[in-house]
Amino acid sequence: TVSKPLAEGMALLLQSLGIVPSIHRRWMNKSTQQAYILRISGIEQLERLKTIFGPERQSEIETVLQGYERRIAQSGFQRREAFVTLEVTRVERETAAEYVYSMETATATLLTGSGLVAHNCFPKDVKALAHMAALHGCHPQLLQAVMEINKDKRREVVRKLRDLLDGLRDRTVGLLGLAFKPNTDDIREAPAIEIAHMLRREGAIVKGYDPVAMPNASRALPWLILAEDPYDLAAGCDAIVIVTEWNEFKHLDFERIRTLMRQPVIVDGRNIYDPERMAQLGFVYRGMGRGYNGARRTEL
Repeated sequence: TVSKPLAEGMALLLQSLGIVPSIHRRWMNKSTQQAYILRISGIEQLERLKTIFGPERQSEIETVLQGYERRIAQSGFQRREAFVTLEVTRVERETAAEYVYSMETATATLLTGSGLVAHNCFPKDVKALAHMAALHGCHPQLLQAVMEINKDKRREVVRKLRDLLDGLRDRTVGLLGLAFKPNTDDIREAPAIEIAHMLRREGAIVKGYDPVAMPNASRALPWLILAEDPYDLAAGCDAIVIVTEWNEFKHLDFERIRTLMRQPVIVDGRNIYDPERMAQLGFVYRGMGRGYNGARRTEL
């Protein structure tokens, strides 16, 4: 493409899939301006992408991959599941007009253009791409659909609670996890913040606990009742919602939590617990896209 915003936006989308492309500029045949080329190298990355071009190309790609006589590990970065990190060896300043997708001042890092990916900022990246598309006269229906699906998942949590509790007025709901992802105190775009607002609008009493994000959450939601730990959160709750999948939440004493709650209702927004186990412990348990009803699973 000759569009720099499109090339950089595609690079960010690929990075959200764990693919790290490089961007090159070159003159194409009969072109009047240089084009931006996204290049994906390394057999590991090609294997990750072999299904993205559709079934008609998959056999061709698999044939190419099978022709590799040896695998040479890529160097210069470290892969960490769905993203990679690299060491900055030199910094040069240059004045330029660039789109800024995300800025992190607390950690002194800056994410611009097709540069460094510091962390998962998928919601903000999607909004930025949709905004750029609108600026350039395009209609970002797919991006708008992605954002609407994300919002609907949060509304679905509230719908489940409303059905399970026969209404939300004067019900006490605990939010387990307030940060937008584990291992951060960042609450920007955090599902817990929007869910808390929706619950309060329906008359619910909202409690919250997070290992590190409670100071930020208290500033954003001054009416939120903050708990000292997950067990303090459970005390007197009619329902608990698992919003952020912190590792420490995977090893809680749910027998104790069951005795502390007013009603044993759990909506697992991250599907980190086993439905059969939760049912055995006496919980009314609902996950996202799955459920448990007696001895059988049902799609919700």
